[in-house]
Amino acid sequence: MKLRALGIFGVSGWITFGLITSGLMLTAEGAIAQTSCTSATTQQELNQCAAQTRRQADRRLKEFITVYQTRLSSEQGILLQHTQASWELFRRFSCEFESSGVVGGSIYPMVFSGCMAAKATARLNELQKLAQCEEGDLSCPARETPRL
Repeated sequence: MKLRALGIFGVSGWITFGLITSGLMLTAEGAIAQTSCTSATTQQELNQCAAQTRRQADRRLKEFITVYQTRLSSEQGILLQHTQASWELFRRFSCEFESSGVVGGSIYPMVFSGCMAAKATARLNELQKLAQCEEGDLSCPARETPRL
């Protein structure tokens, strides 16, 4: 049986999904998306909103990585690329496992997309923390660019 990632929603999952979709208000595009998603009533509409949330989370992560990579040495950039490729595989398999309880159901796309978006947001937070190292912190790959 081929598993797809969806994540188990339950009460906490619906809360997570709600928090993710509420984050859409942070951008103009997100505000437009939230307006239509707040009135979503069918599973197809909910699936589309979850997919949109996932795309936005993926876009924010990719944009951050593009900027962050300019602060890294070429060797560190290669390491980050390898790390991200491995993380993408982990994320997909993890979300497939988390959503395996609803595989084949009409809710699957929403659960899978919600899981993928949540993991992208968590990864973004992790990388942002690495990008904000304080002077003297030797565990960070790239410290803040000094201001002149």
